[in-house]
Amino acid sequence: MIDVRDAALALRLLGQAERLTGREYYIGSGRAKPLREWFIEAREALGTEAALAFDKRPDDGLRFDKSWFDISALETDTGFMPRVSFSTAVNELADWLNKKIGSGLYDNH
Repeated sequence: MIDVRDAALALRLLGQAERLTGREYYIGSGRAKPLREWFIEAREALGTEAALAFDKRPDDGLRFDKSWFDISALETDTGFMPRVSFSTAVNELADWLNKKIGSGLYDNH
C-alpha cells in the first residue's frame, strides 16, 4: 500500500531523474505483505474492534513473490523513500470521511 502523496512524489522523482537505468520501477511502500495484514493494520490504526472475516471464500490460488514489490531500484535511481505511514494515511482518510459524511462513523481512532 502507498499513500497517493508518496506515489505522486515517486512519479515526480522519476520525471526529474536525469539518468535512469531503463528498467521498470515498482511504485509502492516497499512493505509487501498479505492483504489481510493491511486490513488488520487499518483496524488497529483506527482503534476499532470491527470484525474482520477471512477465509470465507475458497483460496484463489494466486501467489505473489515479495520481490515483485521491491522498490530498491526506485530508491537507488531517484532517492525515493516513502514518507507517509499506512496508519497516518488511514487516519487522515477516516478524518476526511467524517467531515464529508458527518456521521462520526470513523471516530474510534
